[in-house]
Amino acid sequence: MHSSILLGLWVSISFIIYKIVSSIFTSRRHAANTRRLGCLPAPKFSDQMQLDIFNIRTAARIGQADIECCVPQYIQSRVHNACEVEGKTVSTFYANFMGSEGIFIVEPRNIQAILATQFKDFGLGELRNKSFSPLLGGDIFSSDGEQSSHARTLLRPQFARDQVGDLDLNKQHVQHMMRALSINSNGWTDVTDLQRLFFRLTLDSATEFLFGEVRLPTVPRTSLTYKVLSYSSHFCTFFTLLYLTSPFLHG
Repeated sequence: MHSSILLGLWVSISFIIYKIVSSIFTSRRHAANTRRLGCLPAPKFSDQMQLDIFNIRTAARIGQADIECCVPQYIQSRVHNACEVEGKTVSTFYANFMGSEGIFIVEPRNIQAILATQFKDFGLGELRNKSFSPLLGGDIFSSDGEQSSHARTLLRPQFARDQVGDLDLNKQHVQHMMRALSINSNGWTDVTDLQRLFFRLTLDSATEFLFGEVRLPTVPRTSLTYKVLSYSSHFCTFFTLLYLTSPFLHG
């Protein structure tokens, strides 16, 4: 019993020391890159609240906004407030959510660097990859390095300029979705949950974009049919079951 307690304390202390040393080395590496690139500290993305060191209350507000389905509006208001505090337009912020540091970006040039010009310098991160890999495996959405590069190479031919600019393709699928909305005698539609139809729109457009054809039946110009709604529900259910069972399927 006594040895077990000592072992637990030793493991805990070792972990704390490791986190502290790792944090110091990470901070020094970031500081060196900051000096090399001539970067200035980013404004803090946090509410003007006292005693909220790790943005715990901010995280709670984001959670509440998620429950109320208004996260985009909440983020927009936070960006607006930060700009007012700085007295200028700010598009890159520093955030520390419960001890996890991050950079929140809405600056087009920085996004271009992350996704294109300096793509190799960035990655999805261990947390993202571990969260999605049980569901998706090691694909383009859940991997970094050579594995991610190989997946992008396979998909790159599908993103030719003439194909990406094919607005008629997307127009056709948007029209199919619109035809699935029932129109009342006054010319208006009833209040409708569009989420499932957007699932269908995404599947149709992505399938034709990547494979050149759509296997699903077209949507009739009638009210929301059971098939249209049930297919997206089955699709979501399948993904949920796959996520829950994949650890057992893949060992």
